[in-house]
Amino acid sequence: MSLERLDRKDARVLLLWILAGLVGAGVAYRYFFQAFPEASVEFKVPRAESLERAKQFASAQGARLEGYDSSIVFNLDDAAKTYPNAK
Repeated sequence: MSLERLDRKDARVLLLWILAGLVGAGVAYRYFFQAFPEASVEFKVPRAESLERAKQFASAQGARLEGYDSSIVFNLDDAAKTYPNAK
């Protein structure tokens, strides 16, 4: 089995790739929450309180809520974040 050592050129290329990886990781860390804002949503209102607030809001808008059931769903529309290619 032969062992090859890195020469200066190989070491320089390896160092550049490591540097590029670190820069890429830094950019990804810096801009992740701007690119994916749903990842930074902070839920400060408990589920039960959010339901009560929604009922109050709907009632204030004139909606009659008697006889309706309620559910709380947090969903994301991935299609709204995707821009089709313009041709």
